[in-house]
Amino acid sequence: MPSMCKVLSNVVGIRLWRFFCAETCLAHDILEGRVKTEAIKQAMGEQDHGLKITQLGRNQKPMDITRTDLVEEFMNSVQRIEKAFG
Repeated sequence: MPSMCKVLSNVVGIRLWRFFCAETCLAHDILEGRVKTEAIKQAMGEQDHGLKITQLGRNQKPMDITRTDLVEEFMNSVQRIEKAFG
């Protein structure tokens, strides 16, 4: 751990883009002191980042991927669309 901290002292910035894509309110939550130190269990895998970026691009609030009911509904919708376009 001390060697990791020493390395970080020479780094100008740390890449957080992936975390900010996964948790779109992360910057605001950090500033407000609401960030927890434990990981959040997500119901979707890595593919959700593109979904969130798409929703943000459409001026929509990103789906809460920690809620399995929303993820199941979304995945069912995707399957219906895929079946319709066969």
